[in-house]
Amino acid sequence: MLAMGTYVATVMFVSYLWVFPVPFGILLSIGPCFTVFLTALVVTIGPETFKTNPGLGNELKLQLYVLATEGAISVIYPAFSSVYLRASSTGRAGLVLLLPVIKILTKNIVAWSSSHVEDCIPVVTVFSIEVFNTLYVATCMQSTKSTLATIVIISVDVVSGIFAFHSLLKSTRALQEQRQRSQGVDSMGNRTTTNELIPAVMSASQQLRSFKTKKGRMIRIRSPMKLGLGADAQRDLDLLVGHHDAFVTGGVSPASKVSGPPTDLKTQSKRTSVTEQHRHAQSTLWTRQVLTFCRQIAAGYSKLQVSHRGMYSIERLQAFQAYCKKTSVARALAVCVLTPVPSLLAIVLIECIPLCDPALGWKANYMFWIRFFISGVIVLMGSTYQVTDMVDRVKLSLMQIFCMSVVGTAIYIATVVVIAYVWVFPVPFGIVLGIGPCFAVFFVVLILTIGLNTFKTNPGLVHELKLQFYVLATEAIIAVIYPAFSGVYLRTSSNNRAGLVLLLPVIKLVMKNIVAWASSHVEDCIPVIAVFSIEVFNALYVATCMQATKSTLATIVIISVDVVSGIFAFHSLLNRTRVLQEQHQRSQGFDSMGNRRITDELIPAVISASQQLRSFKTKKGRMIRIRSPMKLGLGAAAQRDLDSLVGHHNAFVTRAARKASRFVTRFITEPRGSVSVRPNKEPVQHTMLRKESASTAHSHEDLQLEFVESTLELLFHCEYHALVEYVECAVPILFGVYLTILCQLPAHKYYPHTRDMEPGQLESMVGNLLVYVALEVLSFVVMHIVLKRRFMLSALFQLAFVLETHVVQLQSRMFVWIVFILQFTLQHYGVDFTFQFAWIQKSE
Repeated sequence: MLAMGTYVATVMFVSYLWVFPVPFGILLSIGPCFTVFLTALVVTIGPETFKTNPGLGNELKLQLYVLATEGAISVIYPAFSSVYLRASSTGRAGLVLLLPVIKILTKNIVAWSSSHVEDCIPVVTVFSIEVFNTLYVATCMQSTKSTLATIVIISVDVVSGIFAFHSLLKSTRALQEQRQRSQGVDSMGNRTTTNELIPAVMSASQQLRSFKTKKGRMIRIRSPMKLGLGADAQRDLDLLVGHHDAFVTGGVSPASKVSGPPTDLKTQSKRTSVTEQHRHAQSTLWTRQVLTFCRQIAAGYSKLQVSHRGMYSIERLQAFQAYCKKTSVARALAVCVLTPVPSLLAIVLIECIPLCDPALGWKANYMFWIRFFISGVIVLMGSTYQVTDMVDRVKLSLMQIFCMSVVGTAIYIATVVVIAYVWVFPVPFGIVLGIGPCFAVFFVVLILTIGLNTFKTNPGLVHELKLQFYVLATEAIIAVIYPAFSGVYLRTSSNNRAGLVLLLPVIKLVMKNIVAWASSHVEDCIPVIAVFSIEVFNALYVATCMQATKSTLATIVIISVDVVSGIFAFHSLLNRTRVLQEQHQRSQGFDSMGNRRITDELIPAVISASQQLRSFKTKKGRMIRIRSPMKLGLGAAAQRDLDSLVGHHNAFVTRAARKASRFVTRFITEPRGSVSVRPNKEPVQHTMLRKESASTAHSHEDLQLEFVESTLELLFHCEYHALVEYVECAVPILFGVYLTILCQLPAHKYYPHTRDMEPGQLESMVGNLLVYVALEVLSFVVMHIVLKRRFMLSALFQLAFVLETHVVQLQSRMFVWIVFILQFTLQHYGVDFTFQFAWIQKSE
């Protein structure tokens, strides 16, 4: 940045003093730019680094020669062009002959500067000089129409190619003769060689006495660059280096010098094995690198998945087991079906409020302001419940929440009314414009309602509220990002829309991770918060605001991304269940050895295993949580079991701390000068049995810990994906029902997607939604069957458990998004994704 700043500043200064464009301005600043660059490079590396590495200065100097050569040819070639263009046609033909000379000289300078990294000379030389020469000839000399010069260029290229090919043939002929002589010696020595060149050379290199050739050059063993060879190949190279050093230092016996390398069958077999390994090393290196890169991408993608960011607490596990025991299938189905109904009824009742034509002005549309007020109060009450339900120490009554929402909504509407009075109605994107002032006032009122004394008596309350505000801020940000995305989307062509659609999963993934990070202190609730904060908004927005676009390619991309993500999720689920099955079987094996029975059902088995844990810290460094951050309504007996488990855990932690303290004390106070030896009165056999028993117990504890951890992670993973599948089923159904009702109400003429709807279009749209819902239901059923068959675990009951347990969180988020998004495109809110705002021009 500093160097480029100098570069640009130099050109700007010259243009200020002289003229713009600056003649050869792209070249004029190369000197000052590289001077600053080299100074900054040396300062950045630091004098201390040069002092501790004596050879570093020379290596950098050689690399600077390469850069200087590249800088020189960027000046030489333009100078050559100016002379070339001034010459006659015949003169140009002669000048063209200078190009190969310039190229050869600069190539040799670069090769000499790169001699300390001999393996890289071809790459550095070709891509420093040859690329520049080719590009320059193609771009800067194409305008010249000298036939003779063109013929000379082609002739020089053909002649140089013939010489290069002749040299290659000569080298291969000499190598063939050397190889035949080498084979003759091998056959005399009763040794065979492979017909392939590289394995034969590698085999011969293992038998070299000296690495100095007749020409005085040294055959190098190690490359100056890291080439990613495997451990076996590295060991062979180390042996080769040691073999060479032994011969150089005279560390071999005279007999071995006379008789040469051993040729017994064992050594010969070993060399053949080494040759085979080297034969496959290079062929598999690229494949391994590609696979490693793919694994790194998959690992990064896995880390970004919210479903991998947590695990159940033991209290939540017991609450889920209790819910499964007391709940019938009919109730579970009813919970899943009825969850979206309250928010659907709210938006339908809002749509029943009559509206006037927005062209009549903001005063005539008083019913719209009443509707806006009701919607705002619902949204702010839902936002308040999102915050207070996550913070146990904040208790607000319904009346307090209602009054706060009224104040915030009044500021919201006042902001839009003032803009409408001063400027125009509808206010462009008025539904988004008032979010900033509204939430600023809302946060202030919320803090005042909670009370300053509450913050003083609860030091950690500020941090918890701050995290919840981050969640609300993320929701407000996506309410702005998505409309901006729609504006860009509608302005692009059909093919470009397909590329833009790929941004939606990226935006969704980033926002989910922000929400998950902000909710990490309530780990049990991460799936609920992430899915119902981001996934619901995304599904509703795509359904309402992008359905009018008729890009078939974009639709295919959306479906493809959804299918691919579903496949990855299902693959991840299968992997987790497979690993858990193996751990379950090993755990059963240990239990049967200990004369204890274990149930085939997963949850009772995990609860039983959790009662026997000595440590709650896993190998990954994470802690298995006993208590849930939320109240789950467990009975008194379950609460006593959890208290006992907490005490059990604390006792082991205290005991471990005491042992560590005793060890440190003994280590400090024990005398170092003498060692007392006591006779071991305990029989050796008893000691061995005791060690064996302790080792078995320790292995059993590790297996139990892994089993509990994997199960808790699987339940977290399943809950997240069950909620995603539910949202992808429930939202399209809700939208289809809402759309069907809206088309029968007078307000439908103020929505662009219903105003211009043709006969039969609604039926076709609802039919497509039903097909999509059927696919999502099928996906959920497959997940349910897999979990049921392997672990007697019901995805349906887990979904109903979440929907019923977190009813406040779910309903508050459903109300916020459904009331906000489904009327987002109402004409009175001034939403125009084309950004033409035709009503403004009419009013003017």
